[in-house]
Amino acid sequence: MSKVISLKLLRLLNNLEELKVGSCDLVEAVFDLEGTDDIEEYHGQDSAAIHLKKLTVCHLSRLTDVWKKDSIGFFSFMNLQEIHVMNCGSLKYLFPASVAKGLEELDELEIDSCAQMEEIVSKEEGTPGNTITINFVFTKVTSVFLKYLPELKYFYPGPHTVEWPKLKKIYTIFCGKLEIFTADSINLHETDPEDDQQVAIIQQPMFSIEKVLPNIEALSLDGKDAMRIWNDQYVVDDLFSNLTFLRLQSFDDEQAASNFPYCFIQKIPNLKGLVVKYSSFQEIFPCQRHEAGETHTMTVVQLRRLDLWALPKLEEICKDGFQLHPILEILETLRVWECSALLDLVPSTVSFNYLKKLDVWKCNGMLHLLTSTTAKSLVQLTEMKIRECEIIQEIVFDKEDQGEVEIVLDRLENLELECLPSLINFCGSMNLGFSFPSLEKVIVRQCPKMQVFSCGVSTTPKLQRVKVEKNGYEWYWEGNLNATIEKMSNHMVGDGN
Repeated sequence: MSKVISLKLLRLLNNLEELKVGSCDLVEAVFDLEGTDDIEEYHGQDSAAIHLKKLTVCHLSRLTDVWKKDSIGFFSFMNLQEIHVMNCGSLKYLFPASVAKGLEELDELEIDSCAQMEEIVSKEEGTPGNTITINFVFTKVTSVFLKYLPELKYFYPGPHTVEWPKLKKIYTIFCGKLEIFTADSINLHETDPEDDQQVAIIQQPMFSIEKVLPNIEALSLDGKDAMRIWNDQYVVDDLFSNLTFLRLQSFDDEQAASNFPYCFIQKIPNLKGLVVKYSSFQEIFPCQRHEAGETHTMTVVQLRRLDLWALPKLEEICKDGFQLHPILEILETLRVWECSALLDLVPSTVSFNYLKKLDVWKCNGMLHLLTSTTAKSLVQLTEMKIRECEIIQEIVFDKEDQGEVEIVLDRLENLELECLPSLINFCGSMNLGFSFPSLEKVIVRQCPKMQVFSCGVSTTPKLQRVKVEKNGYEWYWEGNLNATIEKMSNHMVGDGN
C-alpha cells in the first residue's frame, strides 16, 4: 500500500475528523487524490472541503508526500486544527503551497525528527519564479513545534510573507540550518544591480521579532537563535512582556564563553519557568559585588521552575560570597540532571524557602548535596529525588558545625534515594536531628554502603514502610528509619549483593 487516502476512499470517509497513519514501511503518500474517474462528481464546485480536524503521521520511513503534489486540486483542508508529523525520514517537505494557504482553522503544527526535511511549504509546479511574493496567513495557529530537523532551511523557498497573529508557543530544537527570527527593518532581498528589482531570497526567517515575540508565552530556542535575539539592536525592553516559559539549548563553547546571559533573563518580567539544556555554560547566575553607593535597576524575575539538564561544564549555579538576586530563593521546582562538573548544588548562603520539588540525577561531581543551613530553609519541600549520583556520600552536610540542631522538613512527603553507590547516610553528623512529620513514602534502592539513615535522631510519625522499588511490592519496616535501613543493609549482605 503506497498511498493511504485515494479519492474513492475519501468519499467513503467524508465525515472523518481524526486520522492517524503510522508504523508502515510501504506508505509513500498519505493523500493522493488523482488517477480516478470519481473526481467527476466534484466538478462544478469551487472547492470540496474535507472535514478532517486532526492529522497524525508517524514512523513512515518511505513517506515522501503527505499531500501528493498536483493531486489536491480544488480539495480544501480548511478544517484541520492539528497536524503532527514525526519520524518520517524520507520526507523533504510537508505542505504544497495550495494546502498551506487554505489552513484556516489550524491551531497546532508539530514536526519532529524528520531527518531529510528541507522546507515546510514547497513550491508547486507552474509557480512563477522569485519575482512573485506569496502571502501565507495562519489566523488561528497558537503553537509551532519544530524539533530535530537538521536539514530544515526554509519555511517556503521563495519570496513570501507569513503572518501568525495568534501565535503563543514556539519550540525550535536542533534545527541548525533554519533562520528563526529577523527584525522587520532588515532587508532580506537581493537585487539585480542593473534593473534594481528584487530577484532572489537569500533565506527568510520564519518569524518577525517585532510582530511575533510580544505575544509569545512559551519559547524554546537553540543558541544561535537566542544570541540573534538578545544581540539585536532592534530588541526593545518590553518585547517579552507575555513570556512565562523559556527553554534554551545548544549553546556551544563559543556561544557560552561569556556565561549565561542573566541580563537577558532580567528583561522577562513574567518568566515562571526556565530550562537550560545541552550547553557549555560554566555558571548560570553571575553574581557581581556591588560597590558602596552603587545602585542597580533590575526586573524582579518571578521564576518558579528551573531545570538544568546536560550541562557538562557547569561548575556553579551561583557563586558563594557574592550578592545574589533572590531568583533562587523563590523557586518552587529545581531539577539538576547530568551536570557532573557541579561540585556543590548551591552555596550555603542560598535559601530555598519556597522550594517544593528537588530532583537531582546523574550529577557525578558532588560529595554532598546540601549544607545544613540550606536544608533548614526547605520548609515547603514536599518531594526530594536523588538518583544515580556516583560519588555522593551524604545528602545533608554539617559544614557549619553549629552544635545540636533539629532540622524540621515539615511538608516532605516523598523521599527517593536510588542508585547511589557511595551514599553512606542521609546525614553523617551526630549533632543534626531530623523531623519529618509528613513523610509517608521513602524509597531506598541500590545504595549498598548505606547502613543507617542518619547518625542523629530522625522522627517520622507517619512513615510505616521503606520500599526498595518504586513500583514494586517489596518493603521493610523495623519501627524507625535507622533500624529499617540497617535491616535492609544486612539483608543485602546476606544475599551477597
